[in-house]
Amino acid sequence: MPLNRTVLAAASGFLLTGSMVVAALAMTGTFGSASADNPAQGAAARRVVIENGPAGPERVIDRDSISEAQSDALADGYVTREEYETAIRAAFACIRDAGQAPKREPYWDASGLRLQYEFWADDEDSGTWLECQAAHSMLVDVTWSIQTVPSEAQAEAAWTALQRCLLDGGAPPEVAAASSHADLAEASARAGLGALFSRCGRSVAAEFGIPGWGF
Repeated sequence: MPLNRTVLAAASGFLLTGSMVVAALAMTGTFGSASADNPAQGAAARRVVIENGPAGPERVIDRDSISEAQSDALADGYVTREEYETAIRAAFACIRDAGQAPKREPYWDASGLRLQYEFWADDEDSGTWLECQAAHSMLVDVTWSIQTVPSEAQAEAAWTALQRCLLDGGAPPEVAAASSHADLAEASARAGLGALFSRCGRSVAAEFGIPGWGF
């Protein structure tokens, strides 16, 4: 499967924008558990276990530490585009209030489904950033990610279109034959075709609605 999707438990895990990996949504209490059919039910549960990277320290988001706005966004079991954007921007306001500045403010990728941003921090700053995400955006982000995962048919059609765009742009067949999006990006860069890959990625992301393919 060409899409970079990681499912780590019944409650899905996702590589989020930035460096954080949601390792599991470990739910306790009476709030239910997440699923593809109702992800926000689990996201609104009592306790969420996350990792800061695959081997990083465990962190726990307690229900009481979640902002009222994030809790409200999750309450009906569905996150809207507006709620997603509001949550991400609230996390950025939080980090600015802490005296830190992002390298680049959030902006919509070519799919219109994923906010991209750049934020670099030292070890001390990263703790503040994690706290801001946990309080304001992380569970909304996870829920939105689940909601916007493309279907298998949609993903396969987009993958074929991306390979065709590269070939039509002059990429050698061995470059276009890469088996994953990451490998295709690397092969294109090695062949000096990074600009072509970016252009094709934006075009395909916009046409097929593939989050994260067009920056």
